Amino acid sequence: MPLRLKSSEVMLSEFSGGTNLMCSAANALYTSLLHHTIFFGLELSPEKTRCIEFCRYAPENARRRGQKPKEFTFLGFTHYCGKTKKGYFKIRRRTSHKKYGQCIREFTDWARCSRGVLKKGEMLRQAKI
Repeated sequence: MPLRLKSSEVMLSEFSGGTNLMCSAANALYTSLLHHTIFFGLELSPEKTRCIEFCRYAPENARRRGQKPKEFTFLGFTHYCGKTKKGYFKIRRRTSHKKYGQCIREFTDWARCSRGVLKKGEMLRQAKI
């Protein structure tokens, strides 16, 4: 039977400071996800799958432990805990260093090949700058 968590349950455990409840909810959700992937003939990679603390208190808790807040990379973006201008919790995203470097290398290779062939204005139009 699939496990369904309401956002109010997760928020309630976050406000009450119940890290054990959050951890058990995350483990239950992971188990349910594992069963669903097996049902569809897929599998989760254990070395890529991890449970991290990712909430509004995560940066403060990490600093208290003398560590950096956890972040993860998914679909070419690095997701991390941040704040809005008013100080509310927000999931922030930035381009992954790996994807950014790959894009810069591709552009540099293209520019080197086109340097002697195209004129300056034509090259800029193709690069969409």
